[in-house]
Amino acid sequence: TFISLHSRAGNGFSINREFDIVNNRTAASRSVADIVYDRSTGDLYYNPNSAFSGFGGGGKFATLQGAPNITESDFVLQ
Repeated sequence: TFISLHSRAGNGFSINREFDIVNNRTAASRSVADIVYDRSTGDLYYNPNSAFSGFGGGGKFATLQGAPNITESDFVLQ
């Protein structure tokens, strides 16, 4: 589970800072967002420690083949 998320259930993230799109892994590890997408590799990261360096207890949890263009509205939170 992604316990650091506080967005309401539904399409997308109701709290904007919980999702970010970046251009590389370094930027992903520095993002304040909880879910970070690296558009260059298609990697999705969980970043529960927000602005602290690295991913804390999180890290890469998925890779989207072909690194498609996605937005926060492509997620459904339940």
